[in-house]
This record gives sequence, structure tokens and C-alpha cells, in this order.
Amino acid sequence: GHLKTIFTGGSPAGSHGSVSSVPFDVSLAPPGSSGDVKKKLEQEINKVEANGDGIQKKISVISDQRGIVIRILDEAFFDPGKADLKQGARKTLDRIAPVISAVNNPVRVEGHTDNVPIATAEFRSNWELSVRRATEVIRYLIEKHTLSPRRISAVGYAEYHPIAPNTT
Repeated sequence: GHLKTIFTGGSPAGSHGSVSSVPFDVSLAPPGSSGDVKKKLEQEINKVEANGDGIQKKISVISDQRGIVIRILDEAFFDPGKADLKQGARKTLDRIAPVISAVNNPVRVEGHTDNVPIATAEFRSNWELSVRRATEVIRYLIEKHTLSPRRISAVGYAEYHPIAPNTT
């Protein structure tokens, strides 16, 4: 089994045209109980207060070769071209962190972005944005939910490992 989180970068600040949202995934495959964990995650996500932003509609729980995956559209967690967690992102992580903590598998937060180039004072490339978003999530999980730093890592893929095409 393996627990994995995947992030997305989304549209850079100041980009033009129509660019789709890129998801962030958390995946875990606990031995023998993946159905129970999937149900628990779905229940916790359904409890997240929408606050009028419809955050629950931007989160889904799926299964793939990695195990159980929580897919979160970047706009639910980050402003375009930014890496600071939104308040709704914190609330969502607060709901799912106990489920993640209950599984002893490794956690990997993967940052993904769309293919629109970014060049800001803070982020010179999509690589930097994707890694920073991933590290912001793991920092929150470690500092707020005491997830062991030995279990968690951050990876930045930028636009080079797309989860979905920009046309979706």
C-alpha cells in the first residue's frame, strides 16, 4: 500500500485565455481496508463547510493504480500563481488529516501545474510553483496535524506529468 498526495499549480497570475484547473490528489492504499478508508475520506470531505465556494464540488475520491486518490482542483486550495493555502484548504486538510494519519503508509505530495509559463518575482517557473505548493501542504500536515516528517515528502512535476489536458 502507498499513500500519496498530488498537487496542481493551475493558472499563473496574470495569465490570459481559458486555462483549466489542475487537480491535487491524495492517494493511499492501506492493506485490506481501502474501501473503508475511501468511505471515511468521502464522509470527511462531505463535512467540509462550503462557505458558498462549493469546495466539495471541487474534491472527489477515486481509485487508481496508486490506491485511493483524493483529487482536489487547485482553485479550491490556491489562488492562481500563488502557493499560500486558502482557508478552505486548511479546513479540508483538517478533515482528512486524521484519516491520513491513521494509515501508516508513506505520503507523497506531488505538485502539478498547467502548461502556461509563469515568471513572477516569487516563482520563476512552474517547477518552483508546483514544489512550493506541495511543501505548503506537507508543512501544514506536519505542523498542525503532527504527521511524521519521516512519512511525508514533496515532489514538483510542473506541467511535465499532466493529470488532465488544459482543454478539460
